[in-house]
Amino acid sequence: MSCAQLLRPLGFEHIEVLEIGPVEVHGLKSGIQAALWHFFRAMTVLRIAAESGQLRGHILTVNLHIIAHKAAAPESF
Repeated sequence: MSCAQLLRPLGFEHIEVLEIGPVEVHGLKSGIQAALWHFFRAMTVLRIAAESGQLRGHILTVNLHIIAHKAAAPESF
């Protein structure tokens, strides 16, 4: 189930999901982690592209931001 499928029935629209990868490298361990994350993400995107033909729009992490705007309530008279 997608985030949009969860949020639209609750009255949200203009739903945007952003993937959040490693943000800051502050040492050897986090540098290795970031390099591995980018490498494995690139390999996964290539695998998906080989199957589907799509290179963009994939959310491949458990860390994400969701931006959604609540639809304006209809005015009643």
